[in-house]
Amino acid sequence: MLTVENKPLVNESTISSEYRVKSLLVGLSLENNDEALLSYIDFLIDVLPVERATFLHVLPRFDMFNVQYEQEAEGLVSNFEIDRDIIYQMQAEIKSRFAEKALQPAFIVQEGDPLEALLYATQEAKADLVIIGQSSGRGPHGILARNLARKNTCPALIIPQQALCSLGRIIVPIDFSKNSVNALQTAAGIASATGAELIAVNIFELPSLNAYRINKTVDELRKLITTDRYAAFEAFIQTHLRNYAGKLTTKLVERDWNSVAHHLLDFARAEGADLIVMGAKGHSRVERLLMGSVTEDLLAANETIPTLVVK
Repeated sequence: MLTVENKPLVNESTISSEYRVKSLLVGLSLENNDEALLSYIDFLIDVLPVERATFLHVLPRFDMFNVQYEQEAEGLVSNFEIDRDIIYQMQAEIKSRFAEKALQPAFIVQEGDPLEALLYATQEAKADLVIIGQSSGRGPHGILARNLARKNTCPALIIPQQALCSLGRIIVPIDFSKNSVNALQTAAGIASATGAELIAVNIFELPSLNAYRINKTVDELRKLITTDRYAAFEAFIQTHLRNYAGKLTTKLVERDWNSVAHHLLDFARAEGADLIVMGAKGHSRVERLLMGSVTEDLLAANETIPTLVVK
């Protein structure tokens, strides 16, 4: 992996608007991975303005198809009692952890499919940010994270179990698309609110010299492409983030046979990134289907760096 660094772009204009969260929705599993998630939220509300928060836990649906067994099950367990006990457990945990914070949380316990419950609660709470934890490995939590990023209509922040509570450096991959605009502006807003360093990266691939009649060496071609990409970077930033250009560093990574997600994750680790902000496709079924293997592959492989997927 070859990385080429450009100097920060110079601009004397003011910084972009800071990122604010009006309505935060947090999905809790009430398992061990919640500890890392709650620790990160505790850190996050100290560095980002959060107006209100809703904590959601989803119970698996307990379906009984035989009437006789269904009646027996009803005699053994009361959904009302389960809901009440879980809400008390959630309230005790959240209130003890956030006792000194200016946070007035709401609590929801719902039965059903976790993804569908999260999507429904997002609409009901009018959430502008959804946060869930992700356990190490490729278990059901990883599948939930990828599906949430694919289907949700608002930004989704995925907190791996091994994530650190830090926000000093933000990485935002740029491919010069509309999705990159949303990611860049969101990342800039977070950096403005937290004072984090912002690094925009573009991953490029050299064309095969055998496929074209190019009268240049590999090094000459690489120099030509990198010069062109940095010019595109400057134009892109001046167009979509003019008032933040002076605070942004741009870098290029040359791709080899590995995937873009692989290079992006390697780059983020090497740079000591505390957050990755990625753009995703829009709201139509086709766009959600084509969210991009880069985002999904990165979420599947990333076990250390919080990732914010924006629409």
